[in-house]
Amino acid sequence: MTEKIGRNDPCPCGSGKKYKNCCLNKSTAPKKFTAKWLSTPQKKTEPVNLMERTFGEAIANATQQEKPPIIPKSFKQQIEDIKENHPN
Repeated sequence: MTEKIGRNDPCPCGSGKKYKNCCLNKSTAPKKFTAKWLSTPQKKTEPVNLMERTFGEAIANATQQEKPPIIPKSFKQQIEDIKENHPN
């Protein structure tokens, strides 16, 4: 990319004078070029379906943070008692 030399910028010829007092009226004045680095875009993997596109991060965070509830032993014992006493 090129940037236009301003009138009050230092002259690119190296004289140390302002551009307007040195090479402004000369037609052979060198142009000022500046290089600008552009970062390369990071390749992202596309979510597979609408659910992942919409709620992807929320689902990932929930599965890492939430654990299934622990069933108390007394409740398990009640279930076993019912199974043993059930006529089937």
